[in-house]
Amino acid sequence: MGAGSAGCTLANRLSEDLRCKVLLLEAGIRDSNFWIHVPAGFAKTLTDPSVNWLYETEPEEGTANRNIPIPRGKVLGGSSSINGMLYIRGQHRDYDLWAQQGNRGWSFEDVLPYFKKSENRETGGDEYHGEGGPLHVSDQVERHEICDAVITAAEQCGIPRNDDVNGATQEGFGYVHLTVKDGKRHSAAKAYLDQARDRPNLTIATEALGKRVVFDGKRAVGVEYSQYGEPRSARANREVILSGGSVNSPQLLELSGVGQPELLREHDIPVVHDLRGVGENLQDHFVARRAGGGPQGEPAQAGTAGTRAHLWTRARHRGRTPRLRRLQARR
Repeated sequence: MGAGSAGCTLANRLSEDLRCKVLLLEAGIRDSNFWIHVPAGFAKTLTDPSVNWLYETEPEEGTANRNIPIPRGKVLGGSSSINGMLYIRGQHRDYDLWAQQGNRGWSFEDVLPYFKKSENRETGGDEYHGEGGPLHVSDQVERHEICDAVITAAEQCGIPRNDDVNGATQEGFGYVHLTVKDGKRHSAAKAYLDQARDRPNLTIATEALGKRVVFDGKRAVGVEYSQYGEPRSARANREVILSGGSVNSPQLLELSGVGQPELLREHDIPVVHDLRGVGENLQDHFVARRAGGGPQGEPAQAGTAGTRAHLWTRARHRGRTPRLRRLQARR
């Protein structure tokens, strides 16, 4: 349930075995919107309700009682069809911490082979990058004098230049990698679904909104969903996989009776399984942009998606693991 980055990948991988029948349900539409495929179009898709759930946070003191937008894709490819196309894997130390907390198989050493398997880096593979995988990763072709000047200034302040935040270390200032191929967005739908669409054992259903997972005792045996206003259901012979993303997957679990019993009963949802972590502990990143003027006549943004450089630097805190925070500089 859900045809975002994870759902598209799973649909492709699972349907490689022709003995498996795969049903991929997506609440949104097909990825035919022109602005999805034009890299600069993310400025439109981030506010377009036809391809974006347009979620936002509740007001709280830490945000000056403001609602903060949380864009989530509602289209084949999910958020990979509407986001800024930045290819950033995250910190090695985060993966290692998850493994230390008991999540075996999630250390950076464990997940790196899968990152490499999925990647087709434009400049070729190496110790940290793959070549020949389905997802195209490119360096930025455009460079801009303002970004170059900021990177140079950072070096003069003692912050290292880093031209590969997906390599040996993430700390530093440099241009980011993009999921762009031949001047167009390379979403998970393009990377994974396009090569699998015609397989006889894969059915892709769009505008299919998941309602709940059906359980037999504590075993998931099917799903209920609506499509074109009509209630529908599907029975699973093998398994049900939730891939609705960081917001919709826990929502579906709660609608299905999996979560905090007190909250479920408050909404008259029968409790199937007490799992108190569902719907809690979401961590997301803020993006704070600063805009400035250039030489007279200089366009505010040119080329594909605008030139972008990022700074990853250590933030002071009292915990054991130093955290990195991201600052964005964009043409």
